[in-house]
Amino acid sequence: MIFVGLGVLLGGARVGGELARKLDQPFVLGEILAGVFLGPTLMGTFFPQIVKFYPTTGPTKNFFEGFTYLAVTLFLMVAGMEMNLPSVIKKKQAALFVSLSGIIVPFAIGYTLAWHYPVLLGIEQGINPNTFALFFGTALAISALPVIAKILMDIGLYKSEVGSVIMAAAVFDDLAGWILFSCVVGANTIRPSGAISFPLLTLLYTLLFAITTMIILRPVLRKLFTILLASKERTIGVGLVFTFLFAAITQWIGIHSLFGAFIAGIILGDSGQLTDETRQSFKNFISSFFTPVFFASIGLRANFATHFDLILVILIISVACIGKIFGCGIAARFAGMTWNKALSVGVGMNARGAMEIVLGLIAFQNGIITEKLFVALVIMAMITSVMVSPLMKYFLIQRRKA
Repeated sequence: MIFVGLGVLLGGARVGGELARKLDQPFVLGEILAGVFLGPTLMGTFFPQIVKFYPTTGPTKNFFEGFTYLAVTLFLMVAGMEMNLPSVIKKKQAALFVSLSGIIVPFAIGYTLAWHYPVLLGIEQGINPNTFALFFGTALAISALPVIAKILMDIGLYKSEVGSVIMAAAVFDDLAGWILFSCVVGANTIRPSGAISFPLLTLLYTLLFAITTMIILRPVLRKLFTILLASKERTIGVGLVFTFLFAAITQWIGIHSLFGAFIAGIILGDSGQLTDETRQSFKNFISSFFTPVFFASIGLRANFATHFDLILVILIISVACIGKIFGCGIAARFAGMTWNKALSVGVGMNARGAMEIVLGLIAFQNGIITEKLFVALVIMAMITSVMVSPLMKYFLIQRRKA
């Protein structure tokens, strides 16, 4: 059953991804839709007698839970490797302005909405209202760096002024978003006693870990990588060791382990020892097997028909777009960009993609959000990613011609 499930998921994800690519859409969109097709939404509804690819109980379920957790850990490592720290430093003023506005405005909108109208967002009894509001604000504040990078490359804007600002700002957004989210999840799952409140303690631990690794340990690790990564054959093994070690450390101090994997990816990608060839080998190793199975499994975890709430989906898409597009767009305009370029920055930063889905899944697994809200967040992530390419082409190409 395990091998049948893996084979069907991987095959379906690859086919779905290739179809999405032919339609000029993000590969991850096709992978998720493949899981929706194979899961309870379609196959489970119309052909319930067919083999269950993702059992709800038993050892097979435990295997898939563990495998998908490993897959998303590796995905976050690759996402961290995508960050270009020199680009962030070069565009630090405009990027920091855009990023701060792109975090504060959506977070404020999301937190306020979830705090005052939690029932409208589907909160259930037993869920901490403050944790719920903090998560929803964080969910609206995050951007999807890997998806944004791929879209900018596809439309030829990766090295443009707009592309550079978007990529640099997305780095700040992702880093801040994962710090916030790690604190939210940690505060929801662990309750140590002590004079200091746990959310504050979690934040202190998170900041301490980030500062220690990124500022103090990074130069040391770069020298260590010079020795360990002397041959290409060692790259994947060494990268995995550091990723799992950092993930274990963050989990031990009460932060989500994915944050450690993300930081490990940033340091590994910035080590200076990864050639384009070895970097691509890393990405191919993860993206050819682990990530397709993970994103296809998203569609298996919920019934997107039964738990689809049109009003909730429209509401979340609306507030997500308003917060990001206008928050980042206005900041870019004040940074000196034209309105066309500023709105393009806002549209680019609005892509939630895989990062939003990962956040939603972890929150769903930890009991912070309901299945209905999880479905709405997945749909929002896909729609905000799909709309980036046509809107950016409109603002930067068609309006320029007009």
